Amino acid sequence: MFQSSVSKVTVGFRWLVGSLVFCLIFSVFQFNFLRTADPGFFRNHQLDSEQLVVLSMLNSTPSARSRMLGLIEPASGQTIEFTSELLANGKGLDLTANRIYDSQLGLQGRVFSSIHKIVRGHLQGYQKINSALVSAIFTVLTVWIAIEFGFLSGVAFCFTVVASPWLTAFARNLYWVIWTWYLPAMVIIYYGRMSFVTDGKVPLKLKVVFAYFIAVLLKCMCGYEYLSTILLASCVPLIYFDVKQGLRLNLIFQKMFVLGGAGVGAFLTVVMVHARVRADSFTMGLHMIASDVVRRTYPLGQGESLSLQGVPNQVSFADVIKPYFFQWNQASPFLARVPLSFSAVMFVFIVSAILLIGKGQPKSKGLGYSFLFSLFAPLSWFILAKGHSYHHTHMNFVLWHLPTALVGGVCLSYLVFPGKSLELK
Repeated sequence: MFQSSVSKVTVGFRWLVGSLVFCLIFSVFQFNFLRTADPGFFRNHQLDSEQLVVLSMLNSTPSARSRMLGLIEPASGQTIEFTSELLANGKGLDLTANRIYDSQLGLQGRVFSSIHKIVRGHLQGYQKINSALVSAIFTVLTVWIAIEFGFLSGVAFCFTVVASPWLTAFARNLYWVIWTWYLPAMVIIYYGRMSFVTDGKVPLKLKVVFAYFIAVLLKCMCGYEYLSTILLASCVPLIYFDVKQGLRLNLIFQKMFVLGGAGVGAFLTVVMVHARVRADSFTMGLHMIASDVVRRTYPLGQGESLSLQGVPNQVSFADVIKPYFFQWNQASPFLARVPLSFSAVMFVFIVSAILLIGKGQPKSKGLGYSFLFSLFAPLSWFILAKGHSYHHTHMNFVLWHLPTALVGGVCLSYLVFPGKSLELK
């Protein structure tokens, strides 16, 4: 009886903490409540991308099919003022020159245009859907980290989330739907304890692989951006669970290979469907997709392949990567007041991870190794997508939250405050 009462109190406390965390994160993502991001940066960041979804919604009517992402070419001298009232006043726009943005399947355009046909709401209402979904994911992660590593580690994780101007600016955007970025990792965390066996016979259960496939499939249907980072980021909890359980290195690589195969399979599935709907022939569709990939992400090319992207031939990989370590974009009034560079923060995180590994405890080793592995996630895109990374420093800093900076904050907190008395158990 007593144990049952304690259990109910514990569960109730977790729900209370989770509710408070959700409200905080949601208010930051939807309204920039803590002024984490510069107000102008928060208001205007990636409006051009979000406009692709809004235009598909404007073209949706109760009698028409749901739309992919849309483009519009206004008449000479005319512009489209992109405001929160655009959807409400969109009936007056001349959309005769509208065409489809076909560089991806545009699932988000189809979903939001379907909703808009019924609701006919305002932009902020649809943005709240995204803010709520990604806030729910970070709330679950915060509570799980508090249970796994201690209350203060959960606080550190939550602080890292709400202190990021890039997560704040991206979270509500209808085009980026960043909650899809974290779905593959959430699958691994959900199944982590129950399905990751240690007998060496079954590296991963089929239901885990299938759920992971679906998660990556949904992400790819909303765009191919940052895919290498997302796939590697999803393996970070895998590293943690496996090292903590003492699995042999060959089994860990087997699991990563299986998950990688499922992720690539999901990507190829979307590409095949995309190729079929993008052009009159499947072959032509594949050729057009391949041209997009080369134009945006070709890492080793010289001459025309990179000059078309505006990347000078003399630019090296070091030139591309350097800003992401040493030229931290001060898009946040909060970050502008922090007397540390991002490179210094990363150095502290790396030292914390190494010290955790040195402690030799299973949980500490798992956390330390998972952080060191997480460094490869953002670096993969910075390197593979040389042209994209060279031009998009105003947005690609967000990749450090997939999930390197988030895990680094937990490493530092758990190193300093490892006490079991702080755990929510």
